[in-house]
Amino acid sequence: AARAAAALGRSDTMGKTGTTSDALDAWFAGYHPSVVAVAWVGHSTPKSLGERESGGRLALPIWIDFMAHALKSVPLATPVAPAGVALIDGDWRYTEWANGGWVSALGDSSGAVYAPTTIPEAAAPGSANPAAATNPPAPPAVLAPATSAVPAPVGDSMPAPVQP
Repeated sequence: AARAAAALGRSDTMGKTGTTSDALDAWFAGYHPSVVAVAWVGHSTPKSLGERESGGRLALPIWIDFMAHALKSVPLATPVAPAGVALIDGDWRYTEWANGGWVSALGDSSGAVYAPTTIPEAAAPGSANPAAATNPPAPPAVLAPATSAVPAPVGDSMPAPVQP
């Protein structure tokens, strides 16, 4: 999609390439807030497009050519983020993961929380610590989100994420 945006000179188009694993079909599906288009390349009787062919090589140029005409006099659109989504450093993210979106700690059933480098030796797999023999390993770690904020669902078909 970055190649399409650069070729069109627009930041308001998005899309995704696709290629079947045996290169029988290749496509690019993309959109602008006012138009959606898909370019597909393939044979009516299944036949390989070629070992090195892909949606980016075959279908994307077709889509770019179509969208150049379709958007010729259309002003640049400013995307509006739904509730719970924010544009951060050029990427759309759920606001609950805005500050990185990684698991910041692991916890065990006792309520202890460990940073990735402070898991006790007794709980480490293959530990030589004698305590490991008498203390069974902790159950699988419970992963906690970085924050407790839950983004609002987008439309009726997307449920809100379940909090642990």
